[in-house]
Amino acid sequence: MKNVILLLVGVFIFSSCKKEKPTINITLYNKPLATIQLYLGGKWKLAYEKGGICSTCLICFNNVNYTWQFGRGNAIKQSFNGAVFTDTTIRWIRDLGEYTGNDSTFIMNFYEKRLYPYSYVVDGIFNDSLQLHDNGSDPVYYHFSKSNLLCDNLCRSFETHWLLKETEFWCRVHSFEVTMEKLIQSVATL
Repeated sequence: MKNVILLLVGVFIFSSCKKEKPTINITLYNKPLATIQLYLGGKWKLAYEKGGICSTCLICFNNVNYTWQFGRGNAIKQSFNGAVFTDTTIRWIRDLGEYTGNDSTFIMNFYEKRLYPYSYVVDGIFNDSLQLHDNGSDPVYYHFSKSNLLCDNLCRSFETHWLLKETEFWCRVHSFEVTMEKLIQSVATL
């Protein structure tokens, strides 16, 4: 009888465990075009960009809805807070990409509605974050997330979301935002 109860308790414990979705980690710049397109498919939210002439500059896009959607037939649609400013077709060119270690790669080229040219190298997907960079000198690296919680790794153990606003971290608990300094002060008074 004890064995049956122990078995039932064990089954209950293991069946109540959450199954985590596997994390995607794949380098894409050295893959065939079909593989790159397969992994790009869908809608991605720009979480942050880093680099450029100021290599340590970081801009977070947590308070805006800046999305890139990759569809069939090399289609790309970019929107900012619901306003579409790019709805066109990507032209892929095989070339030596900047900052790819002299590997030949497929360069993503397209024009937006104002005829501004874009040229990117698709680096890969690391910890479920799509990473692209400008194909040129002093590139900006763009980090996208499908879950919109890319910065969540900073405080995974708390059910919060950290944001980088200018030079200080902010913590979003549900829809309430406080600076890290105020959060520490309030915790210290407990």
